[in-house]
Amino acid sequence: MVFIKNIRTTIILIIGISINILAQEPQYAKSNKYYKVAMKYYEQKDYDSLLINMQKALELRPNHPRILYNLAVSYVLDNKPPEAYKILRNMIKMGLFYHIEKDSDFGSLMQDDEFKKIVNEFKKNSEPINNSVIQFKYPEKDLIAESVAYDSVSGAFFLSSIHKRKIVKISKDGTTNDFSHQNKNIWSVFGIKVDARHRLLYACTSPMKQMVNFNEKEDGDGALLKFDIDSGKLLKEYYLDNKNASHILGDLTIDKEGNVYISDSKENAVYKLNYNTNKIEQIIKPGKFVSLQGLDLDEDNNNLYLADYALGLYRYNFKSSELIHIEPSENFVPQGIDGLYYYKNSLIAIQNGINPQRVIKIYLNDKKNRVINWKTLEANNPLFDEVTLGVINNNDFYFIANGQWNSFNKDGLIFSLDKLKEPVVLHIKL
Repeated sequence: MVFIKNIRTTIILIIGISINILAQEPQYAKSNKYYKVAMKYYEQKDYDSLLINMQKALELRPNHPRILYNLAVSYVLDNKPPEAYKILRNMIKMGLFYHIEKDSDFGSLMQDDEFKKIVNEFKKNSEPINNSVIQFKYPEKDLIAESVAYDSVSGAFFLSSIHKRKIVKISKDGTTNDFSHQNKNIWSVFGIKVDARHRLLYACTSPMKQMVNFNEKEDGDGALLKFDIDSGKLLKEYYLDNKNASHILGDLTIDKEGNVYISDSKENAVYKLNYNTNKIEQIIKPGKFVSLQGLDLDEDNNNLYLADYALGLYRYNFKSSELIHIEPSENFVPQGIDGLYYYKNSLIAIQNGINPQRVIKIYLNDKKNRVINWKTLEANNPLFDEVTLGVINNNDFYFIANGQWNSFNKDGLIFSLDKLKEPVVLHIKL
């Protein structure tokens, strides 16, 4: 059976699962219940009941890698190898990679020629797909960079820091400096975006155990920060406290008028900062999502695309106020998407919640309610160590290769510098 080991993935899923199950989307809730029941039958070695419940879990959450894998195991344990092989081959088409030859649950198949062929096909999905070059490395190993932003006017890049509670600037000539400095108003910094037209930089910040000087009393707070991009002055904080709801403000996007849209992955809501009124309001209320992550607008600013780490892709239409679930194609994995970016009638997605972690391009149908195709842009890059968020500028995509979320112990204390690496930003021509 497959279990979660990645710390960031675990954090994100615990955030979602810890919410009252009755408040979640019904399909997710029901699937989760069937999955838990199936795992109990697995422990009891009741393989008929294991199979039945795992099938029901997958029906409610199609294409989910962990459920697919464990359904294949269920078929093997219930002495149905052909069905197991069918699922494993479908997972190969999804671009997934697992060391099934090391899983004792597949023991009865180990000597089969068919199983050996599938093992080799899985291994092909572990080979590098490399279309990127290194844009730059940042010398501060314990920065724990989450997001990169770009200023098209000055040519400067900016990196946000989870651990150091700050934003750093890399000027066009390569010089580096702290754009913001540690203070009580800035916690772990997640998504950052530049409004070049209005000369502003916006940042999402929330307290995390992985940051320096974490204060448990602040846990669940959050804020959107507005900076003057040229001076670095903090102009305003849009503060959300933890009295009525807990928050983790994770990512953001900006429309043509300067309005900012922010995803809250703990309250699972979307906020909007109105540029003209300078007020922040909730535009998508809790109850629709489990673990809300990346978001971006289409070229006309009519639709907001959203990624839920557990549930997949959505589109919110501003005119109708309708939230539309984007259905996956047969061989597309909708889960594990962190960063999401609209690009010329397609979506660029950073998938760090599956194996292998990768950057993909997603093609939608004309109605924008179904995935019709996808392709991998980058995967199995040896520099990858929790690939996180990025930014598109014209036809250039820049993203962080190594967020290093696994570089903390269970108490949130960071590893020593000799075990850390310099943050790396990669560049792909789209």
